Amino acid sequence: MKALVLDAPHALRFDNLPDPVVTGAQVLVRVLAAGISEKDLQSYVHPKADAMGPMVLGHEIAGVVVGGENVGARVVVNPLVTCGECSACSSGRTNLCHERHLVSSPAGAGGLAEYVLVPSSNIIPLPDDIPFTAACLVDPLARGWHVARMSRRAFPRGRAALVIGKGAVAVGAQLALHAQGIDHVMMVEDTFQTTQEFDIIIDVMSTEASRALASEKVAAGGVIGLVGQTAGAEGLNLSRLSEQEVTLMCTTAYSALDFHDTAAAAFDGRLGPLDWALIRPMTEGPAIFADLAAGRITAPRVVLASDAV
Repeated sequence: MKALVLDAPHALRFDNLPDPVVTGAQVLVRVLAAGISEKDLQSYVHPKADAMGPMVLGHEIAGVVVGGENVGARVVVNPLVTCGECSACSSGRTNLCHERHLVSSPAGAGGLAEYVLVPSSNIIPLPDDIPFTAACLVDPLARGWHVARMSRRAFPRGRAALVIGKGAVAVGAQLALHAQGIDHVMMVEDTFQTTQEFDIIIDVMSTEASRALASEKVAAGGVIGLVGQTAGAEGLNLSRLSEQEVTLMCTTAYSALDFHDTAAAAFDGRLGPLDWALIRPMTEGPAIFADLAAGRITAPRVVLASDAV
């Protein structure tokens, strides 16, 4: 099969690899569209020493099942693989499973390829009227959906929200807040200036400036949702947050139910037109990654599509 293979930092090639073989409770998906996530770009720029390749990145996947059960089905893939047996999984909090990993790790056999193997329980049927290039946006949308849901649960009376960020997860958080009943939602970057305070602030940028902005503009009794992994807590004004009894909601993934709910909301139009991604052929992958790393692309998400789309 054809695949984008990462050999070393900034060393990405479009090459041939052996076709995957279905075993156990797996299905083989022919990838027709795959998004380039923040994690993919981070691995391209600064891969972990113990994860170096050759490896195939990519976990935002949509395509057609060609092996195992449900052959011929149009599907979107929930890329978060969990054990299904621990207390977290049993209680529906699959995002907290200690064995969780993405389909692109730890083996590095991800979805920026012609085919990918995924657990049969991790596929969701895709309606015929939803393009594959739109369906693979469910993953970043689900991250936004999860933090929006958890933040609203912490402050159900909240009516004004601020999202700090500019990528697909920030877009997902903004759309999810609207879909979940928050009428007034603004999306800004970390240099935004305002006198307004917000009941819910979701920080997707995870910078010192964004955390300082969130600390300053959150209303008393409000919620700050911090999304993604960060190296520190610089910028958080813990004195003000404690005085104002602000809840910190820290998260990086989503549950299986969040993924299903996000897919349902996306497919029935509650998250608006899914037309904000930049679509490029899979063969342009090496050049696209280089442009993303250099900051030459400003679209919230880049989706690489198969020639068959």
